[in-house]
Amino acid sequence: MFKARMKFAKEGRAKYISHLDLMHAMQRSMARCQMPLWFTEGFNQHAYVSVALPLSTGYSGECEFLDFNITAEAVPENAVEALNDVFPEGLRAIEIYPLADGGMKVGSIEWSQYRITWGFEGGTPKALPMTCAICSAVRWSKSLNAPREAKRSSICVS
Repeated sequence: MFKARMKFAKEGRAKYISHLDLMHAMQRSMARCQMPLWFTEGFNQHAYVSVALPLSTGYSGECEFLDFNITAEAVPENAVEALNDVFPEGLRAIEIYPLADGGMKVGSIEWSQYRITWGFEGGTPKALPMTCAICSAVRWSKSLNAPREAKRSSICVS
């Protein structure tokens, strides 16, 4: 078993795909392009895939991460192109790379390495204070008046 990480984007109409449906779409797409996925060994076998920081339905992301296990010794050469050919509209694989030493679990990524930014189409809404857009956006996203066009992206600053 070999661990790999895919950096992907979820944009356009795909932002309305729920997290569970995104996991199914990823598994089906990897099966379509004949990626040598590793499956769990339980009664109901499924491909082991895990997304770091799942996006809420209605939000798009330009830098999302998905960990998965493959049975081959290395990531296939044209894996990104093969996945992009079978992905539904709005999903785009950016890169796939192996995880050295098994890698960290995506949920335990050290937060000091990443800066989470929020962007809104048409600029920052007037209701948000300019000094603390991240905290306000998180607080606002839980209200009924949350903008549907919010976009989150994680940028490595280390």
